[in-house]
Amino acid sequence: MLYKFPAFAVFAAALFLLSGCVLMDQDGHAIGAGDKLGQNALAVPKYVDNADLICKEMAGDKPCYCMTCTNKTSYSGFFAWLFGYYDNTLVNGTCGVYSCNMSDYNKTVSGDNTTQMRSFALGSGQSFVSSGTANQYCNYSLQMSVKWMKGNAGSLPAIPQASRAACWLQRSMLPLYIYYTDGKNIDPVRTGKIAQAFAGAGPVIITTEAGWDGTNLTAAMLVKEQVKAIDSCDKCLTVLAVKPNDYQALYNTMGVPGAVMDQDVYGKVDAVGFGFRANDYPHCDMNRIIFENVNFSRYILEKYNKPTIWLYVGASEGNSSTGSCKWSARNVQQFYEELLARTGGLASNGVLGMSLYEFVDRSGPIPCNGVQGCDFGMLDVSGEQKHPELNAWSDMCREVNMESMARKPLIFSKNGQGTVCDPSELRNDQALMHSAIIVATDQGQMKGEVDIADKIKNLGCGETCPGSGDTMPNPSAYDSVAGYDFANEEHCSKFPLIDEFADNQDVSATYMRAIIEQESRFDQYAVSNISNSSTGCNNESYAIEEICEYAGVAPENCPAFNKGGKPCAYGLAQCIEYPGQYYAEKGLGLPDAIKDCGGEKYNPFDPGMSACCGAKKFGDFLRNGEGTTAEKWVNSHWAELSKCQPGGMVEDERGWAAYYIASNMYYGARWNMLSQFTTQRDSNGDCTGTLHYITYLRSQASGDPPSTAYGAQVMSRYKAAAALCDSDCPK
Repeated sequence: MLYKFPAFAVFAAALFLLSGCVLMDQDGHAIGAGDKLGQNALAVPKYVDNADLICKEMAGDKPCYCMTCTNKTSYSGFFAWLFGYYDNTLVNGTCGVYSCNMSDYNKTVSGDNTTQMRSFALGSGQSFVSSGTANQYCNYSLQMSVKWMKGNAGSLPAIPQASRAACWLQRSMLPLYIYYTDGKNIDPVRTGKIAQAFAGAGPVIITTEAGWDGTNLTAAMLVKEQVKAIDSCDKCLTVLAVKPNDYQALYNTMGVPGAVMDQDVYGKVDAVGFGFRANDYPHCDMNRIIFENVNFSRYILEKYNKPTIWLYVGASEGNSSTGSCKWSARNVQQFYEELLARTGGLASNGVLGMSLYEFVDRSGPIPCNGVQGCDFGMLDVSGEQKHPELNAWSDMCREVNMESMARKPLIFSKNGQGTVCDPSELRNDQALMHSAIIVATDQGQMKGEVDIADKIKNLGCGETCPGSGDTMPNPSAYDSVAGYDFANEEHCSKFPLIDEFADNQDVSATYMRAIIEQESRFDQYAVSNISNSSTGCNNESYAIEEICEYAGVAPENCPAFNKGGKPCAYGLAQCIEYPGQYYAEKGLGLPDAIKDCGGEKYNPFDPGMSACCGAKKFGDFLRNGEGTTAEKWVNSHWAELSKCQPGGMVEDERGWAAYYIASNMYYGARWNMLSQFTTQRDSNGDCTGTLHYITYLRSQASGDPPSTAYGAQVMSRYKAAAALCDSDCPK
């Protein structure tokens, strides 16, 4: 059978694969200035400008860039089995984009096995949980893990845990950290602390603020300082993040091409990063959107000799930004097919990789305008697969990453104008042809359930854990509370935003689910009560109907409340904050717990917003808060906590103790009883009383809440959840 490929596919192959030197349209005619959409200096070229039709090789004997990684270690011991899945470990290695020529490339791929060529990288945001989940849909072949570091005007992004990056590096996946505060909190000092957290840990990619306006000169100065701060990390790759087509951001940071360049910034930038969502455009022309962003990457490569990385890409069913057109599920499927089919051409144009904006709907931080479609995930908020979007992405992801004929090594011309860096044997259209055949054989509308790779313990790095090892140490201290279980298997995956928001705080998703099991049994409309005279919760003494009105919950959906007293805590995580509209009407500042969880639109009965609030609170109690956190307290008092051996705490318990104490803080129970503990412990001589702090804390539990045994109750639920839900975390 002779397949008739779409004309666009044939044309696109020429455009992408030939890197701008001999470009022809679908009829074999040269593409010229008449093909432009407009004559404005910054008009988006329909295909390419006349000047790009002339080959302009870079001067010197190394006209190309190669992205390579050199690993200083190899798989051994426990991790030796990873060799069957991944190329090699990157722990303690280095990665970079280096000047090269074809001889260097040939030497790399055929000689020194400690240096690897990197291929075009696919990844998935918003979190490492999403990266881990998406990896199963791509048969563990993703090349990049992505974590957004989120903040806003009132809060800075948390400093990530370097240990989580090490897990991905063991699997030869480059971690990408995206700094994002919507341009409201560009903090070079915090950026420097983030970079220093990875000092010596191995190669990671860190961006500057991804949401800033390039015309804002104050913001530009702060972003330039961010570049310098990231560069202080010896193994970090520094990415200057800008908005798509924000040429002014480039000018105000690195300088104007052909004029004065800021070498102190330009020389420290390894790549420029930007992203795009199809529904942010006023039109629904998929090809125009893709090519507009390709052309921005080409401009950066030609004028600044810098590669780019597409930090996020996404499309949602629903309206464009103006409501003038609508994206159907079929359109979204085609969008991902087009993108992934052209990874080889993107690599030739200096694009190092791209990541999905979000894998679960509504987990991403970039606001929508209320008109446009805003569900960019491959799973909906209930965790159900979205068809045919997921089908297309999963199919093309496996084709691009697992089919050797489709993988494109990252060697390309420094200015996108040469041909010597992309010889015919490196050009491939395997992914493009795969996509075209699917369309030509009417397989395009795929709607069946997508099979995922079997979960293999320790293969993914999607979840941080309370402690290390295979089992919980000293379980008689931390759990063993009868009746506190996690018996409903549906709760393992219900409301996947729980996992996303837990990951934002570097908190165990399984543990966060155990807290929600304890607080609400996964009832999004749960309401708790206190006496009418109690303060610190619902001080306005609102009835539940008034709470619902502030939350925007229709009367028929407002939960019943007949417990006596007044309602106190609401929703999955039982946060006590009022709905955001209350603070707006009263002219009050928003509590920190809900600023990033809907803000003035915060609705405690919305599962995602409530999970976000709960994760924020627990994360602050555990390690991210500005005051005394559980981790800081445990570490600063470790000498006392571990004084008596055997019987006192041992090194493996640090994480478990911090999670236990943070749980008590979440509940409002007593947790700092160190002086009482040491007094009874040593009252009859050193180490003669109760020797374990958590055991002592539990012994002080009263019959009425808030009980100091709350942490043990959650720990029991966590241990049951880790077993039932097949978590990689210790049980």
